[in-house]
Amino acid sequence: MPNAATREEHEAGLVSFVAVERRARFRESLRSPKGRRKLYDELYHFEQWLDPEAVSGLEPHSKHDEHVADVCARLVEERAPPTSFVFATTELDGQEAPIADAVAGLMWNGAGFISCIPGRLGLYVGEDGSNVVLLQPVASATRATTRRHSAGISAASSVYCEGLKQNEV
Repeated sequence: MPNAATREEHEAGLVSFVAVERRARFRESLRSPKGRRKLYDELYHFEQWLDPEAVSGLEPHSKHDEHVADVCARLVEERAPPTSFVFATTELDGQEAPIADAVAGLMWNGAGFISCIPGRLGLYVGEDGSNVVLLQPVASATRATTRRHSAGISAASSVYCEGLKQNEV
């Protein structure tokens, strides 16, 4: 089932995860091909420009495959829809993709953003998965943490991330 949000809505939502002093520049960069090209070059090390109020670091693993599967499961746990919008340095850029494909694509060979729910749930991935952070407004993150502790990982994570687990063998 495709995500109901448009590309424009996802990109506007990504702006809300960027530090306040950098939002106008980020928004303007999205509007022109030249600005987008410059922004792509910055995506590899963009963590310094993220809004600290919206960032939750995700623990790295010694095994990259496990980290990819855990990140995918965490997004599903936070109620990500089956598909997401990708703004990244990979071939998935500008497309809607299944969560597992988007996460694996960025964490294995790229950098950028995955927008699950515009302005409410996203992911930033630094160069080749070197830095992975969950992006949520503070109020959403608090509600999700409470829900996670009481409910655990949803059964849906096994459906969305099944392909990742099969590839680990």
